[in-house]
Amino acid sequence: MSTTKKVLIVLVSMVMIILISYSSYWGMQYNKAIRLIEEKSYAEAEDILLNSHVSNLYDKNGFVSCYARMCQYDSVEDASIINSYLSQIPKNYNGIFGKEISKMREENNTNYEIYLKEEEKRREEREKKLQEEYGSKVPYEGMSEEYINYTMVGRYNERKEESFSHGEYHITTYIWYAKWYNPNSKSIGLKVKCQDGKVTDVIKMNYYWTEDGMPNTSGVPIDQFAKYKRKYSSKSTEKKKKSDPYDVYDYDDPEDFYYDNYDDFECYEDAEDYFNDHNY
Repeated sequence: MSTTKKVLIVLVSMVMIILISYSSYWGMQYNKAIRLIEEKSYAEAEDILLNSHVSNLYDKNGFVSCYARMCQYDSVEDASIINSYLSQIPKNYNGIFGKEISKMREENNTNYEIYLKEEEKRREEREKKLQEEYGSKVPYEGMSEEYINYTMVGRYNERKEESFSHGEYHITTYIWYAKWYNPNSKSIGLKVKCQDGKVTDVIKMNYYWTEDGMPNTSGVPIDQFAKYKRKYSSKSTEKKKKSDPYDVYDYDDPEDFYYDNYDDFECYEDAEDYFNDHNY
């Protein structure tokens, strides 16, 4: 046998020994993880199973590590978490710990139903509390955006998103139809603008509000218009004396002007032209 062949045989043998040793070591680690699960040391077992060498060789689908993770939860409050992990394991799975997983699935189905009922009860209690706190009010400036649906005007009917200053800030406009005035109404009765989670503007439309700012539920038009908007620094006294339907002289910035009057202009550029024509 030539020297070259001998060297080649030695090299192949060494590679095989290394591969066998590699597989054997991680195999022992995997077996250790299985033993730890049986001993209920779930967190320690999971750490081993999440090692890429172990998972790639012995737990490619991650079902065993998923089981080890699930076993660390055991209360009704954890039913949602357990359910999310169970959804990652096929219902017909019959591998290692297959029987235990099937039993856990059955038990968790019951716990998950209890959990959902308790969650619904908590949600109803929270909404009841919010209704009690805000149900006699209408949206107001400074109010948290998440509470606007709990006021006496109910849930909004439309929602619009806008971006200004090249996306530097965003405005969300919520629109309510005047259903408190007429249950079949499609007319806009209220607009609420929000930024950074807070109400910044409340705009109440003609006829649909009483003089004290409450919803007009009489169905009879009230000749009154209430519009709440942010105050802007005034221009000169001379400019303020000029007559303008939009009070354009009260604005320092065309974006702010468009922001408050966008319904009356085709686009921002039209509002900007109007602002410039009347302010300079």
